[in-house]
Amino acid sequence: MQASLRDRRKRLALALAVSSGLHVSVMLALDTLEKGRHDAPQAGLRLTLSDGAAARGAPPEALPTTQPRGTDGTHERAERYYYRNSEVDVPATLVSRPPIVIPEYAYHSRLIGTVRARVFIGASGAVDTVHIVDVRPVRGLFEAAALDALRQMRYRPALLDGRPVRNQKVVEVTFDPREEI
Repeated sequence: MQASLRDRRKRLALALAVSSGLHVSVMLALDTLEKGRHDAPQAGLRLTLSDGAAARGAPPEALPTTQPRGTDGTHERAERYYYRNSEVDVPATLVSRPPIVIPEYAYHSRLIGTVRARVFIGASGAVDTVHIVDVRPVRGLFEAAALDALRQMRYRPALLDGRPVRNQKVVEVTFDPREEI
């Protein structure tokens, strides 16, 4: 009986040591991938633009998504307000997009991923901020590369009453290592 209990404890200790070693090696590998992602192979960037209806339930908390009303019942133009495509005469249009860097692990594993993000575009056409809405298939693998690419994009600003205004839209970035540049 004592020998059986000792054998179980030894097997349990061995299993815990192997499990801990595997966890540490995976963490180190992911850390190495993240540090080396700028040296990773590049592939094409495919964007699908939508007016925000696809991400309806996920407005960012830091930025208002509805237009504030003035004391006289008219709409004020708040400084931090970003109009939706349905609220402007001409929505912002993409002028230039940078190359996207697929994370090395995803490239070698031939993983296809999609990141959907809400992009906040300033009146100058530069991207002010980006909020991740959804990531498929795994969180933590594609977000950094998508954020890098989305922040570098340039737009022709949205127009309201003939004036450039801030605009927001949902952009989908698809990572497909099978599509070469």
